[in-house]
Amino acid sequence: MNDVVMVAPNAGLEMGGGGGCRVAAKMAEAMNEKGYRIELVALTGYTLEQIEWLHNVKLRNTNLHYILGNGSSQPIPEPVGLSMLSLYIRRLLSKIKPRLIIFHDDILIPAIKEYNGKVLIYVHFPLLHKARSQAHFAKEWNVSIKQRVYDMINQRLLAHNSNPADVIITNSTITYRYCKTAWNRDDIKILFPPVDNPFLQLMKPRSKKEQLVMSMGGIHPGKRHELAIMARKLSKLDYDLVILGYQPRRSRWLENYRRFLCSISREMDRESCVKILCNASERRKWNLLTKAKIIVHASNLEPFGIVVVEGMAAGAVPVVYKGPVSGPWIDILNKGEYGLGFEDSEDLSDRIDELLTNDSLWNKYSRIARKRARHFDTLKFKHNFLGIVEELCSCA
Repeated sequence: MNDVVMVAPNAGLEMGGGGGCRVAAKMAEAMNEKGYRIELVALTGYTLEQIEWLHNVKLRNTNLHYILGNGSSQPIPEPVGLSMLSLYIRRLLSKIKPRLIIFHDDILIPAIKEYNGKVLIYVHFPLLHKARSQAHFAKEWNVSIKQRVYDMINQRLLAHNSNPADVIITNSTITYRYCKTAWNRDDIKILFPPVDNPFLQLMKPRSKKEQLVMSMGGIHPGKRHELAIMARKLSKLDYDLVILGYQPRRSRWLENYRRFLCSISREMDRESCVKILCNASERRKWNLLTKAKIIVHASNLEPFGIVVVEGMAAGAVPVVYKGPVSGPWIDILNKGEYGLGFEDSEDLSDRIDELLTNDSLWNKYSRIARKRARHFDTLKFKHNFLGIVEELCSCA
């Protein structure tokens, strides 16, 4: 059996929830199905059972290597964690000598110093450039002094101005453009993330739609869920809003953001019309999506946006932020061909009200959305990804 070492997203800092970890889980599942044994490395993360439950996968031959154990709550500086990962991976590569190592987001340069096999990297967005890009494209963001210091140290650990990977795959046009410039590479591929579609064999979802709008994505300030709440406050209609997303453990900063969302929700005339759900099960998520008429995505820097496609698969009409670094707008909606865009909370409120009061318009975009969602099916992703893996392993 062929061994493959895979490093979790954000250069291995955590294997938990979120879109990047879901892609890593789907990759591991695809390779397990083809007979590869996966050695999955991270600083910390969920148990195998939790990963399977959260990401809807079956990992038949995957071993977890967590340096700090499952769900560690011990806070350590980012560069220290990356240094620990580099040392561990270097020893693991020396011990099992795999023909392939797969990194997510960034390559840990010290880890592959003496490694002679092939290196593949799938980039959701480079960890080293993430904070600076968020600050550049979003006025409400700023890079803390601590993060600036971390980045200076991390430049010694992560691929900075060049990238030695044999194959670089990015998840979107946005990430492709950024990596091409950052790493001065012209041979970068784009492979859109896999999206589960339980309605693939159906003409339409079976559940009856309700006056329900959903905003999905991590419970994180960069997702800008507050715009959906503000749009609900501006609306003249009576509809329910559900904010659903993954919230990492041990983060006081993100917990403060969740509390902020709750506080502005309580300002509504009808408080119960806004619900905030963290770390919901797949079953509950899809149950809500089958009832939702609209899926909102407000982030103004989003490389792709898996949750948008999930909503579309369930027949929800996508309404996403319309901007130059909005992956949902550019790659998923093709700049308005498969859904609607907005620029601010007032614009968002108008789009939602228009769809909820115009049945023919909603039906038109719902049909378009369901058809478009099939383009990002998980089976297609697995086939294309395995083609790249097998070609690399045959050359190793």
